[in-house]
Amino acid sequence: MAIAAVSFGSSFAMFESETTQLNAQSESSFMTGHVDVVVRDGETGEIKAYRSGDNDILNGGMDLMTELLFNTNSTGFGGALSHIEVGTGSTAPDGTDTGIETVITDCARVATTNTSVVGTSDPGSIVVTSTAQIDAGADVDCAVSGISEAVIFNAVTTGDPFARNTFSGVTLAGTDTLDITWTFTFTDT
Repeated sequence: MAIAAVSFGSSFAMFESETTQLNAQSESSFMTGHVDVVVRDGETGEIKAYRSGDNDILNGGMDLMTELLFNTNSTGFGGALSHIEVGTGSTAPDGTDTGIETVITDCARVATTNTSVVGTSDPGSIVVTSTAQIDAGADVDCAVSGISEAVIFNAVTTGDPFARNTFSGVTLAGTDTLDITWTFTFTDT
């Protein structure tokens, strides 16, 4: 019976329209990530520095998506993306990265706020935006120069890294604030 099923499947595939196969192969889904980094004067709100760029989804991020979609981890999904950490590393992101390249001692991960999900039926996309703010006045350990990388994680301490971005260094001093906005866009075209 198994041989008959394989035989039928093979026969069906041989007679399947080539056009149908090509159309099915041309459709795909994409996910892109983008980061905006803004340093503001804590007293005036004036923008002192702005950086923007695309990021790399890390292997750990791909694992997180697989866990969420298919529950492949026996302990379950590690949690939603919830914290952003900054550092002073400058090596370009690579899928094998496992977190911040150069940690800023005692500058803790910051919880994301203002997470939003906006979906559209045409062209079939979902945009997820997550923002975190570091306040140098409140956390003097984060008031440093040369902040040049950011990673988004799913936990406050260990957690899994999802994506990493590097950018031209910015300085955070006095009462400055650093806003990091991560935007992920999922499309089916």
